[in-house]
Amino acid sequence: MTDADAIITCDWAMKFLPRKYREGQVDWFAKRGINWHITVSLLKYQSSFMTMTHIHIFENPTPQDAAVTSQILIDVSKDIMGQRNEVRNLHFFSDNAGCYKSSLALLSLQQELRDNIASYNFCEAQNGKGACDRRASHIKSIIKGYVNEGNDVTTALQVKQAVDREGKDDIRVKVATAVNVLDALSKRWAIPNIFQMFNFQFTEDGLRMWKAFSVGQDAVDEAEIIFCHTDALLYCKSGSDTLINLSGKVGAICIDACYKIEEW
Repeated sequence: MTDADAIITCDWAMKFLPRKYREGQVDWFAKRGINWHITVSLLKYQSSFMTMTHIHIFENPTPQDAAVTSQILIDVSKDIMGQRNEVRNLHFFSDNAGCYKSSLALLSLQQELRDNIASYNFCEAQNGKGACDRRASHIKSIIKGYVNEGNDVTTALQVKQAVDREGKDDIRVKVATAVNVLDALSKRWAIPNIFQMFNFQFTEDGLRMWKAFSVGQDAVDEAEIIFCHTDALLYCKSGSDTLINLSGKVGAICIDACYKIEEW
């Protein structure tokens, strides 16, 4: 790992249940949880390491699908590269949830980040998300202390206020309000056998994938996805010289078009 690399671990946390300082029995039941997504980025500066946490909190019930999740990751990536100009290689790490392990998510990341995305690796079941789970527990502890001081935390904005009040520079919170969700699934792009693959490497020629990273030449050559810079998704099967256009031009999915985002 060099100063130009960033390892981004991401996960949707369990919905945050609103809390009040004085809470009656009526307020205790039938709570509606608040959606929040956590990313923990590992960065290196010279010989030391540091982490940066980005939290996206949604005011309204929001689908945790590939369209929303991919735009969160893109937003986090651009914020990291904006703060650390030397970061140019992004490596993503997550579980095998469908919102991450999907053709739409991988294609959206490649289209927006271009040469800055280097790889995407998926962990084994029930493993690998420890950084996000630990950070979620820290944030819940911060919120609990804020509530014990006589404050209520019942909205996404109040969650942000509680965390920001702690004054931690390595935790950045953003509140998102759903405005208009684009029909990103009007056309479907399918990467063959995507659920059998765990390691994806983005190269100048396209996307290569393995069941186990760099283990077995046959596994590497089973399939190759080429993301053309003309916004077309092309599929080239091993042993064939023919490129098959699976789709047309990909519809843009802009986080500003989908959500009104508050400043960090």
